Amino acid sequence: MRYARALSEILMVTGLSSANLMGAVQVLPSPQYLEQDKEGIRISRGRPVRLVIGPSRAGTAKIELAANYLRKHLEDRKVSPTVKSADSVAQEPEEVHIYLFAYSTDRHPDISVNLLDQEVLSGDSYQGQGYIIRTMLPESIWVVGGTAQGTLYGAMTLLQLVETIEQGIRIPGIYIRDYPDFPFRAASDWLLRIELSHMTYDRGQGLEAFIRLCERRLDRALRFKINMVLMDGFGWDIGKHFSGYGDAMLRLNRYARARGIRLIFGGYGAGYDMPEAEYKGRVFENREWYPDGPRYQCLGGPYRGRGGCRGNEALNELKAEEFRKFVAAVEPGALYIHHEDCCAFNEFSRAWAERCDRCRKRWPSGDFRAPTGGAGALATGYSALIKAVNNVKKPDGSYDASRDLEILLVSPIYAPNSSSSEDWSNVLELWHNIVNLLPPAANVQVATRETFPQEGGGGNWVRLFDSALYTPTKFGLFLFFAGGADNFFSDYPLTGTPALNAMFRGARTIYNATGDFYQEPMELINAEYSWNARPVWPYRESMPSSEVLALRHRYIYEPNQPPEIFGQNGLFTRVCEILYGVKAAPWMASYYRESAWLPESPAPDEPPNQLRRQITYLPGVWDRAYAIPAHWLHLRVDSALWGREIQSGRVKKQMETWKIDRAEVHRRQARRWHIVSQLTRRGTEWISRALSADPLPESRADLEFLHRSLETYQPLLKSLVEFHQALSIRFSKEAPGTTWKSGMDSALALARQAREAAARAFPAPVDPKWSEVGVLRSSIDELIVSIGNFRKEIHE
Repeated sequence: MRYARALSEILMVTGLSSANLMGAVQVLPSPQYLEQDKEGIRISRGRPVRLVIGPSRAGTAKIELAANYLRKHLEDRKVSPTVKSADSVAQEPEEVHIYLFAYSTDRHPDISVNLLDQEVLSGDSYQGQGYIIRTMLPESIWVVGGTAQGTLYGAMTLLQLVETIEQGIRIPGIYIRDYPDFPFRAASDWLLRIELSHMTYDRGQGLEAFIRLCERRLDRALRFKINMVLMDGFGWDIGKHFSGYGDAMLRLNRYARARGIRLIFGGYGAGYDMPEAEYKGRVFENREWYPDGPRYQCLGGPYRGRGGCRGNEALNELKAEEFRKFVAAVEPGALYIHHEDCCAFNEFSRAWAERCDRCRKRWPSGDFRAPTGGAGALATGYSALIKAVNNVKKPDGSYDASRDLEILLVSPIYAPNSSSSEDWSNVLELWHNIVNLLPPAANVQVATRETFPQEGGGGNWVRLFDSALYTPTKFGLFLFFAGGADNFFSDYPLTGTPALNAMFRGARTIYNATGDFYQEPMELINAEYSWNARPVWPYRESMPSSEVLALRHRYIYEPNQPPEIFGQNGLFTRVCEILYGVKAAPWMASYYRESAWLPESPAPDEPPNQLRRQITYLPGVWDRAYAIPAHWLHLRVDSALWGREIQSGRVKKQMETWKIDRAEVHRRQARRWHIVSQLTRRGTEWISRALSADPLPESRADLEFLHRSLETYQPLLKSLVEFHQALSIRFSKEAPGTTWKSGMDSALALARQAREAAARAFPAPVDPKWSEVGVLRSSIDELIVSIGNFRKEIHE
């Protein structure tokens, strides 16, 4: 921490970029250990280079993949290596050898491997992902991975070490010993709606273009050692997803698996809290028999009839069959199985008290923690799905769910009610009893939300939970860290909360619930703190709960926090350089920061230890607007106001609480869309400048898509301004007069213009209902219908 703070102070004072300060060593995520030698290896164009794969019997596809990535990277820099196996390869005087070696196959590479190296290469806690890199004499470079996966990660680091010089390339003299703090790193959330829905990479160009783009993004995830990606949700019925879904997801899962990446798919296992029209799976009910027996209630509260009876074996088998079919069809890397959306112990303990008679007979104890009570019931439901999923195996051995898939058990309890010792103990005891009733399975993780240290000291939540999960097969902890920029706590594009990841070291998985395309830098910031939670950049680890809560609130809602990350030459700057190139990076950094405060009064002072959503001006809309063209949620909320009656009970309730009428809410919406239109114009200017600043070739298509999206949204935004201004007049206490009619006419003309522009820009959405471009097109159509209905009222 002292080094990180000193580094940030040097950057601020000197004005140096992080790349300048670190010299040739520019690696993200930061290695755990790095020594740099002044001497390096210079490879001129035409000098012979061999990529040596070894030991020869390792011969795995991942090491060959590593060799292919390196070969292409060097060829792009006019250096043409050959690939050879390690069988009797003698090094000629002028040759440079790059060795790719798997330690798990042969523990005797032809270089010195010290005790610390051996620990990284053979330690079980790193799951074979550790690696070392050494430059040696005569001129050779060794990349030794604990397994082939570790070798592949080492090759990804070596790619970043290659420096282009006038005569060819240079690789610095280096000794790296590296491993992950978290075995699984869900640093890429490709869904716009946290873990639920709305694919981020559907750009409206058809299914094949979507698949190819996802493959390129998987290659990038590998480069930054991201090995879990939130791919899709929410539901297990392939027929309820877009056309061609099954084959597309199977292809992407296989592509990801070859690179050691798990694609996560989400859905319900019980509870089914999402509206049935939105859920892409079967909504099971408690019935005496299936398919059409009488319904009955089990559990209290909102969960009475929603498929939550664990004592109904016919119901358990129906769910199990749905899971079996989905897994066999798409070969997922992980299943995020969400049960009743009740996060805390006390609430669901009360629900357990109202269980049905069959559950009372099977689990008579009213103690929700007890094996003969709630723990036994939950374990029965989990066991049925674990057995069903882990029995899926392809006959040729290419896919085995028990080996290739992580089962993520989410809820009904994923947080204690408070930081009190009693509340912590309730949750820990419950899960201790549950896991001791589950079938042996090394691929099961239990999800909890971020839980910060107790105020009075006490233990670390992750370590205590991990101890509670201990069984001979060692279940793991999936830590779901909701920290803003997630469409849950905020829809802002940036957040500094990954700097708190070190508090959760010991979890099997860290999931920073951010990192979709429209907040692209967050993916790499997540990657940094997920691989190395205590990197060269600032981080926070041990502090009282009240201080952590204050930091989280500041990092989510205050722009450019913490300044060591988002200030001049911080990690954010470095990430933009990696994504877009050094010249384009400043323009893109300005683009992501472009924002405006919506309310007509300053932000209220909040208690420092409270996390309250900044939603005080419009129902369901955060108080700060940004230039990014991701408006699916804003359009969804806004559309509740597009009829003669408000279509959302939640919006009505919020208006009543704030004491604002229909005319006022339309005035505020018109103001908001006007501000967003201005931000969009400025965002377009930033992207234009980035496109003119020699961006990296691989980023140009992304920048062009952003530019096209911003331009396409502009007529829709102007239409919404006119529409709401007209409706504000329509619902005012004064007679509307002709102004409201002319406003509707103008709104209609602009909406039609927007429809034509969107059809040209995004002609073939893969998922018309559940993607940004799909929502854009469907929302325009819905708006035109709404305008037409109000215009009929005028004529009437």
